[in-house]
Amino acid sequence: MTIGATGGDGVSLRSACHADARIAGGWADGTELEVIEVGAGECEGWTLVEARGVSSWVSNQYLPGLGAAAEVRAEAEEQEEEGAGAEAADVAAVRAWVGALDEASGRIALIARSATGSSLPQQADFLRVIARDAGQLTAAAAAAPVRTFSAACGGAAVVLAGAAETLRVVAEQLAALFDGWPATPYPVEVDRLAGQYAALAGEAAPMAAECLAPGAS
Repeated sequence: MTIGATGGDGVSLRSACHADARIAGGWADGTELEVIEVGAGECEGWTLVEARGVSSWVSNQYLPGLGAAAEVRAEAEEQEEEGAGAEAADVAAVRAWVGALDEASGRIALIARSATGSSLPQQADFLRVIARDAGQLTAAAAAAPVRTFSAACGGAAVVLAGAAETLRVVAEQLAALFDGWPATPYPVEVDRLAGQYAALAGEAAPMAAECLAPGAS
């Protein structure tokens, strides 16, 4: 996860979850962050994050992709609270990401095979939705506290984040192609990215399988 949507101003560091808690220092757009705590109650709308050993509360409006990360964390925490037999947080997260990535890649393949001239504008809209979802998946996996994951789950999270980002770019380029068809030439880069995605998915598969194996965590 990164700082964003600040108009280039960045954010100030804050010691508490309100605007008046500003302290010295700040983070620029693009600063890589790790989520420590998603605010609730009085802190709803804020998230405690950390970067380079410094922690700060940041308004959620400056944390693009937080929604996907929070959903995965909430699902994992809920499963942990269910007691015996519940999946560990790292296993639950990887399971969710693998399922979402498989669904997204399958939808792209189906659209690419079935698209026709009259349906291209609508298919381009579908591809942009897939690209948005893949971007959220990338943010969620990148924001995962992999240092607390098992080796297999942590490795899978890192590679899945890369695969999701590659899939996002593929979806965006195909959407642009469909929007401009037939004037827009086929983006050759899509073929390279599709191969890159296949390689990353293949790399993640054995780690994910080990992560999801019973008793792995």
